[in-house]
Amino acid sequence: ANLEDWHVVRRAAEEEVARGQDPKEVRSELLSIIDEIPADPSLGTVASFKKALEVLWKLIYSGFEVDRDGMRRLARLQQEAPLLIVPAHRSHVDYLVLSWLMDRFGISLPYVAAGRNLSFWPLGPLFRGGGAFFIRRTMKGDRLYRAVLKEYMAQILEDGINVEFFIEGGRSRTGKVLYPKTGLLAIICELVAEGRIPSPVVAPISIGYEKVIEERSYMVEGEGQPKEDENLGQLVRASRVLLDEYGRLNIQVAHDFRLSDVLESTRPGTEQFRKAVERAGLMIIREIALSTLVTPSMVAAAALLEAAEAIVDRSHFRNNARNILNLLKNSKTRISWSLHLHPEDAVEEALGRLSGVEIAGDRIYLAPQHRLALAYYKNGLLSPLGWASLAAVALEAGGDPVTALYLWQAMSRELPHLTLDRPESILEAGRTLTGDQQRIFASMLADILEGQAVTLEEAAAVLDDRDTMSFSHLVSVIRKRADARVRKAQIHRPEGMSVYVIREAIQWAADQKILERKRDRGSDDVMRGPRYDRLSDEIQSRRQILARLR
Repeated sequence: ANLEDWHVVRRAAEEEVARGQDPKEVRSELLSIIDEIPADPSLGTVASFKKALEVLWKLIYSGFEVDRDGMRRLARLQQEAPLLIVPAHRSHVDYLVLSWLMDRFGISLPYVAAGRNLSFWPLGPLFRGGGAFFIRRTMKGDRLYRAVLKEYMAQILEDGINVEFFIEGGRSRTGKVLYPKTGLLAIICELVAEGRIPSPVVAPISIGYEKVIEERSYMVEGEGQPKEDENLGQLVRASRVLLDEYGRLNIQVAHDFRLSDVLESTRPGTEQFRKAVERAGLMIIREIALSTLVTPSMVAAAALLEAAEAIVDRSHFRNNARNILNLLKNSKTRISWSLHLHPEDAVEEALGRLSGVEIAGDRIYLAPQHRLALAYYKNGLLSPLGWASLAAVALEAGGDPVTALYLWQAMSRELPHLTLDRPESILEAGRTLTGDQQRIFASMLADILEGQAVTLEEAAAVLDDRDTMSFSHLVSVIRKRADARVRKAQIHRPEGMSVYVIREAIQWAADQKILERKRDRGSDDVMRGPRYDRLSDEIQSRRQILARLR
């Protein structure tokens, strides 16, 4: 690109110089950023990917369930405006399988936003050749980087190129949809509001797996071990996936919408614009959640974890599964083909595929170290049926609108797709649940509620002794303290003490100003917030609800 035409970038560079930065350093950084970001698509690379993926899918998956009507609709829509393809992010397979499928349905291959951590050799050059452009995890405070990325997005969208990015940021290690991260979305919204690009069509897409290839690493990371950086050694070890069987993979296309319809006449830099961007992010998350395809693995895991026990009676498991299947049958939830044809047989078959499950006669034994993996699949049900779980907990805990409102707020980060609904309407819909369904669906949030309560208790203990602690250190300390409580049998559902639940609970408290989280370049500290006196009430409220659930 000609830098003389990039007025926003030039202005950002001049502002950095005006703040005292050396002009040569600013130019050097600018050129480094420009070299770091762009895709470099190659027909040869794309053709090679297609051939390799054809072989890979046959080796590890038993089949695909694809929303063919939805894919054909996207092929038509791209004739009107560029597509913003926004999939759920569950696995590194997501972007590979989606591009492969889009090619088969005549959808122009998108430029895909990838984390800079994936730019290592040899995958980095290959991904660039396949259409990936690399972005940093955070742009906070980095005006020059944001300006370059904004101009790059303007250029490719002006050229009518489809763009794909993950609104959740990184991969979901929990099986649920994550609260939206709107950094890249905000940049695109600014370009639309400024009239620099035509309003793209936003196409949310749900991608689901009967078994994810990263299951083991998600468990290890959830237990507190640090995430391993992507590198060549990790790529070599990943070849082990060829030795396993991962069932079926599914892609569902949700309802699309135009960004301009959400932004209306709001202007960048205003509070109204910020709220419109956040609403657009939540709408994407909601559409992904509602279009999630329920698999037998989800039903089996939820039926197993209903009681916080290591041994489950086979007849109790079957009764739980039957109640879940009945709710699926009576709702508009999308379900896999096997649940359509032979639902109970499909669930029994999935039971045999779940990690850490041993069947002996009329008993099912659950290995304690695998409960986190089971929770991953159980949590998949919280996307299309989160309303049933939220309502069930509210009904078990009192059944009044005040309780429903409290839970709706308490779960705003764990069930972000419900934040656009009214809590009273969720409660009313829940009154159609049978007694058994209410018990089962209430249990699906019990581990998260307990994880929140323990996190807030331990955060109070830590911050009463120390004024400030880094976010990552606080998460680590809480996780270690929770482990000690698990060993003393003081925690009923240890799967709720994953670092994922701990992180979201801390961020929720920061959103409520109970805690304060200060993030600057190079630091991320947590301290007591202006509403810290509310902390004990939040802990007590969750404990009271948990007592009623038991």
